[in-house]
Amino acid sequence: MKTVAGLGLAALLLGACQVAGVATPAAGDPDFAVVAGADGVALVGQDWLEPVSGLDGRDAGYTGALAVPLDATGAVVLAGGRLAVVRPHVPPVVVDCADCSGIAVTPDLVVTTRKNYTPGNGFDLLLLRHDLTPSRVVRAERLEERSTTDYPGENTASPVTLAADASAITVGYLARDGGVRRGPSIVARYGLDGKLLASASVDGVLGRSAVSPDGRHIAVGVGGSSGACITLSSPVVVDTDSLRVRAFTPALPGKARSSSTYTWFFLTDLVWRGGGLSATGQLHAPPEGETCDPKPEVWRRDFDTATGTVADSTGQAATRWNGPGCEDVLTANGDHENPALVRRSGGVETRLGGYHQITLGRPRPADCPRP
Repeated sequence: MKTVAGLGLAALLLGACQVAGVATPAAGDPDFAVVAGADGVALVGQDWLEPVSGLDGRDAGYTGALAVPLDATGAVVLAGGRLAVVRPHVPPVVVDCADCSGIAVTPDLVVTTRKNYTPGNGFDLLLLRHDLTPSRVVRAERLEERSTTDYPGENTASPVTLAADASAITVGYLARDGGVRRGPSIVARYGLDGKLLASASVDGVLGRSAVSPDGRHIAVGVGGSSGACITLSSPVVVDTDSLRVRAFTPALPGKARSSSTYTWFFLTDLVWRGGGLSATGQLHAPPEGETCDPKPEVWRRDFDTATGTVADSTGQAATRWNGPGCEDVLTANGDHENPALVRRSGGVETRLGGYHQITLGRPRPADCPRP
């Protein structure tokens, strides 16, 4: 592992310089997947798995993206307060990034966000070069909101970086009157000078996210917690330029079980394929009088960005294709308590380890049927 000096604020300021400009991300993902869970963070290819040293995968990727493409052969990963550039069969480049949340990549820069402990809950937009050396830091302020409560605001965590393009950086954070268990939250675009350009509100706490290959849409989980076992996260799609928020209709897949008094969806995976989004998650419907569902159903919700229509289907957990055939797939079960990453090839299933989350990799090829 190659380790670069920590990204302290002083070091960033001393290393400040002009940025040549931010462009849209390169199209296409690397030909490997990034997984995370109790066994750490790893890269997975057709017939190999390589753990990434120096990264803790246990709580990675619950807010924002676990990994984003850097170029055709590499990716940037944020996990356990550390940033890493990863490539197959090459030692990672790892830097400390305390309080950082969310990542985005442009052809010139890696972008992340963190709180800076200034009055008014200001925050920093951290801009780094592709080798993770500092470029500059831009200070920004949250949306000014009128408080309707007399208790201290709970919006003190680092904003999460959701996307970046040639002219702006999109972030999300809890609203001034929002609660850490319920929201609402703000999605906002900032200029490269830190000026607030536009904002929108979503009814919940922000979770995992993924940007479409063309950079025009952000998929993000929105939800909260309502007590023991009840953690909600439903996908929405945000138009990057206008910040128009589109929820999935109907709100839940399938039909609620007749014996359940409360049903909710918990998002476990987001993957883009062209103009469509596949959101995989668990439909929880506990028995009457209970709050926990021991056997939630797995559903995939396919969203068409052109029409806004949703097609629901039951079936497989989060899936990526990693071989020449339609049956050569990786699946991650999305269960952080009992994580399992499984490779299926030639009709044979192999458990690869305790990884519950998967990102990047290849979505379903056009000529392969749905699993």
